[in-house]
Amino acid sequence: MRLETNTFKSFVLKALEEDASFKDLTSKLLIPRDLCLNAQIHANEDCVVCGLDLARFCFEALNPNVLLKSSFVDGQKIKKGQVVLKIFGKARAILSAERVAINFLSHLSGISTLTDSYVKLANKKVKILDTRKTIPLLRILEKYAVRCGGGFNHRLSLADLVLVKDNHKKILEIKQIKLNTLKNLNFEIEAQGINDFKNCLKSGAKVIMLDNMNLGQIKTCVRLRNRLAPEVKLEASGRINLRNIKRISYLGVDFISIGALTHSSRAIDFSLDFPHG
Repeated sequence: MRLETNTFKSFVLKALEEDASFKDLTSKLLIPRDLCLNAQIHANEDCVVCGLDLARFCFEALNPNVLLKSSFVDGQKIKKGQVVLKIFGKARAILSAERVAINFLSHLSGISTLTDSYVKLANKKVKILDTRKTIPLLRILEKYAVRCGGGFNHRLSLADLVLVKDNHKKILEIKQIKLNTLKNLNFEIEAQGINDFKNCLKSGAKVIMLDNMNLGQIKTCVRLRNRLAPEVKLEASGRINLRNIKRISYLGVDFISIGALTHSSRAIDFSLDFPHG
């Protein structure tokens, strides 16, 4: 589940550069160069933690000799008040790295925690998927956070899977282009409404996405699939939230994709402090 070292290090270095962490005017003016202190990061609310390796490297990048200790790994559930990372090193470096480290922890833990909420409510036979609705350039990190929360990744990019969506189909209809070129490929197609779904069943798609369908429409599509093409997998998508996820997950679909996992998660509150003694 862990991110590759080179992957998260590149993100951290760019983030530290953005924050000018190596040019922290306040810390350089006020904090003695060689002063070393203990610090700790704790959670101010229950969460599924994610981003610990990124947080560690924030401090290591500014002080290679820093000592770091944690009893947790990404994907573990944390209780309010628990210390997720202990730090001993130069006070200047700790202060300069603090905001970037906590930003990573807060954002990624928010995604993991929200994903966990959906997974706990859903039928265990159904996979909860993310989407491409991610912050530009942070997709790898955000999809990693989904996995830490117990979810699964849909395609990482447009190059990973042929997915025929509504606008593709509109152009094909206008130009009278057929789907014959996809006949032997493993592809997914989006269906809007029952009649469209019936046509999609004949397309040869391995997966059909039920886009923005209500409970009654999903039930009908499941019955048609079971009777006409039981080998086809069904993915529910659109207008899915924590209030309806349970009902939808027990209708017979195989996957549920939720854009909110990455575009609407709430940041988790973490704090860094210097304990006395």
